[in-house]
Amino acid sequence: MSDVSGSAGKAFAQKIEKADPAAQAASSGAPSPASPMADIAAELQGGKITPQAAVDRVLNRIVDQQVGVDAPPTVRQAVGAALRDALESDPLLVEKVRRLG
Repeated sequence: MSDVSGSAGKAFAQKIEKADPAAQAASSGAPSPASPMADIAAELQGGKITPQAAVDRVLNRIVDQQVGVDAPPTVRQAVGAALRDALESDPLLVEKVRRLG
């Protein structure tokens, strides 16, 4: 199994950010008005939710969009677990989550 947390993982994350205007806005700290996560960012910045709650909401929204709200629970759990694993093991993502607060 290859190590995706090294330079290849960082390069991949950078390519995604360049291709996604919402990711560019997120990396700059300001949510894009067209961002599907703008409401979550506003609640976090307004102190209405904790950083962990924001991460949970973002992950749930991504799972909803990628596999659908009607996907079997086992599929939703597997995708959610893979996303959480990436957040906990990729140094770039770990740093972004840490900066949330």
